[in-house]
Amino acid sequence: LLLYPIRRQRQMCIRDRVTGQYKVIFGQQVTNLEKRQYKQQYKGQSVQEGSCEFRTDSLVKKGGITILDEGNYLHFQNADGEEIILPQQGISMSVKMAQVLGIKQGDFIEWHIVGEKEWQRSRITALYRTPTGQGITLSREEYESLQYDFNPTSFYTNMTIPQYVK
Repeated sequence: LLLYPIRRQRQMCIRDRVTGQYKVIFGQQVTNLEKRQYKQQYKGQSVQEGSCEFRTDSLVKKGGITILDEGNYLHFQNADGEEIILPQQGISMSVKMAQVLGIKQGDFIEWHIVGEKEWQRSRITALYRTPTGQGITLSREEYESLQYDFNPTSFYTNMTIPQYVK
């Protein structure tokens, strides 16, 4: 496990304004059972992050994918800077990625996880702003409905993690 204290951000315009004090990153050796135990013990929000590609009629673009389990440690804002709650169904996309691809909320986008052959076609149900990490965010529920297995790469918590866990 790698433990990263999160620096408090003064700006409220970032996509993943975090209310947790720590981001714990799981190493590849950590089992799914251990991940669930850490999340439960330290009352965190699990997150899976990775890379994906987006496809339109004229463009293929790489970006990030973030899958959120239940919790309230990550907060999002719309293009006007107002805090929003991302929908449980469909996918949410960063405003800049949507602009690059020439799509808007309500449109469909084809995407796939890097390393996977199957492309998905999903509706953009929300747009959010972020200064980094352009791509998509979706709920664990939506991700699993597409027949993927949720495999968290990190979790956020406010609880102090003991030194022996690190």
